[in-house]
Amino acid sequence: MGSKNPKLEDLNLDLGAIRRYEIDLSRGILKADGEADHRRLLEAIEKIGPWGLPKDPPRRAAAEAPPSATLKSEMLSSVAEKWLAERRQKNGARTVYMKELHYKDFQRRIAKDVEIDSITKAVMVGYKSACLAAGQKAKTIDNKLLSISDLFKYALAHGLYNASPVSPVSGLFMQTKSERLAKAESYKPFTDSDIKAIFEAEAYKAGMAEPEQDFSATGQNDVPKYVAALDHARDNRQFEIELYWKRATYFWGLITATFAGYFAILSSGTAIVERDFLAFILACIGCVLTFAWFMVDKGSKQWQANWEAHVDMLEDKVTGPSTRRCCVPKARISSREF
Repeated sequence: MGSKNPKLEDLNLDLGAIRRYEIDLSRGILKADGEADHRRLLEAIEKIGPWGLPKDPPRRAAAEAPPSATLKSEMLSSVAEKWLAERRQKNGARTVYMKELHYKDFQRRIAKDVEIDSITKAVMVGYKSACLAAGQKAKTIDNKLLSISDLFKYALAHGLYNASPVSPVSGLFMQTKSERLAKAESYKPFTDSDIKAIFEAEAYKAGMAEPEQDFSATGQNDVPKYVAALDHARDNRQFEIELYWKRATYFWGLITATFAGYFAILSSGTAIVERDFLAFILACIGCVLTFAWFMVDKGSKQWQANWEAHVDMLEDKVTGPSTRRCCVPKARISSREF
């Protein structure tokens, strides 16, 4: 009996004479007290079938079962696309652009697209350290961390980040909100005293009380200058128009002569080789003259537009916008507003 776990044959018992006993079937204890109980117990055991402790109890089997494959989390890029799509509906274009820029910087520094649950606080600390090593300022780093923090807030709210109930960015900011606001270089709104000082000043009142000046009706010294400048601009505009037609006449004459010579050569009785060569030379001359005419017209139009702009600017001070207005018959005016 020195063994801690004796076997049944070691006890030297007469199993046929035993009538009072207990059987523990996985803590479902069966008791027998006397021959009648013993007989009923045997009948029950025969109906139950083979008895005894199972080789693998349910509790142990559950404990020893291989762990089931864990579900993978969504990829970071996929979550970021959903996050940015929502932000485009809520934020301005510049804000969304900056958030996207900060996200791309974060993904570039972690070097690959990973599952979002694999991003822990250690990863974020490494990202912050990389920004510091690059010489970035505290404000710049905090702005990037704010964007990434917004990404993880979105992921937590939508059940896409399950590695931790807290954002991995929390606690990594270099400045508090009050410190950021204190260092922000923003314009303060005008106070009532500032507005009064601007709009109730004596100089402002005196200027507003002066009547509007009409240069066409006054005899101030600047009026002759505007009139002379307007006349000069109109003369130059007209001169450019006249030059355009003169140049066009020259080129028309040269191109007409080229065409005449071309067809004269083709209808002549000279040798075919010589005729074709001369026709080719005249065709090249015609192409050169045509291109030159195009470039000259382009330059003339530029100078004409230049002097017309001068006229439009100067005539407001002398005669009013006369050349900028054109009369169009009512039948040609559509319902579209100008």
